[in-house]
Amino acid sequence: MPAFAINGTGGVSFGYSLGINQCNCPLNEQENEFQWVGNTTRTFGNHSLKLGVDWRFQQNLRVPSDTHRSGQLTFDPTTTQGPSGGGLGLASFLLGQVQTFGRYVSNSTEAAERQNRLFSYVQDTWKITPKLTLNYGLRWEIYFPQYVNGKDNGGFQNLATGEVMITGENGIGMNGNVKTALTHFAPRLGIAYQLDPKTVVRAGYGRSYDVGVFGVSFGHNVTQNLPVLANQSLNPSQPWLSVFTLATGPGAVLDPSTILSAQPKGPNGNPSCRTGLLPTCCRSPATTPCDCPWWTRGTSLSSTSSRRAPCSRSPTWETKAITSLPVAPTTTSTSRTSWALGH
Repeated sequence: MPAFAINGTGGVSFGYSLGINQCNCPLNEQENEFQWVGNTTRTFGNHSLKLGVDWRFQQNLRVPSDTHRSGQLTFDPTTTQGPSGGGLGLASFLLGQVQTFGRYVSNSTEAAERQNRLFSYVQDTWKITPKLTLNYGLRWEIYFPQYVNGKDNGGFQNLATGEVMITGENGIGMNGNVKTALTHFAPRLGIAYQLDPKTVVRAGYGRSYDVGVFGVSFGHNVTQNLPVLANQSLNPSQPWLSVFTLATGPGAVLDPSTILSAQPKGPNGNPSCRTGLLPTCCRSPATTPCDCPWWTRGTSLSSTSSRRAPCSRSPTWETKAITSLPVAPTTTSTSRTSWALGH
């Protein structure tokens, strides 16, 4: 069931969505981890040496509905107000005048991520004296690049050029041609001294790595992205207009795989907005070019206008290089278009 939000006096919300009844549904979340661990210990003299290896294979499939797939419809007083104001959201609902509309659209429910991880360590416990013990060791963590399970099942962002690198296209591998980092070393050092039979003083130092969540190292940032997933968002060109009526419906369902094909090519031949910018200004074929950098992602433009969208910050910032915050195009519209952070 779609989500209905009737704003203003006498307003009410009903249906299914994260904002109404905290329902991210339908949601298909499948996560598996296969693990092999081996440890060995050898004691010689006043040393106790330990060695170990930990190999893990991750699988993740997530088909979300952060914006409900049946649609989220808003009815606002502005669509029924007169020249001097007024208007009722309930009246807009009874007339079937939908002010805004959104829904998640996927062209695949099987696009999934995979990743191999390999950890190893060596550690020695050295009992220097009956009262003094020293622990020291080194852990090595290797996170192989995540990859997707098939051609066109994911999109990686090139932060230097703003291109979206589609897996299996234009020489892009399933792992986005990402190289493996071999420098994640985590040293450990600890010391313990027994002052008396009831008192022990301990000190230690250690470094560790966190894989993060939602795509920092593995997760949702590749398949929760064009060309797999899009967030179709319809907004009126003027606040008193409706995007469609309940009698006509929102029209054809957006195909996420066609959005990037309409974009200009970047320096490496991949879809891009503009060199040096992340693809937050990507547009559907019905819209005009966007001339805004990624941090003006809240700006929308009308499909009937021939003017470039005004930027919400100084246009001199447009040429600045972007070296952080992987931003993905996740929203498109047939009326007005805006693009938001991927996740």
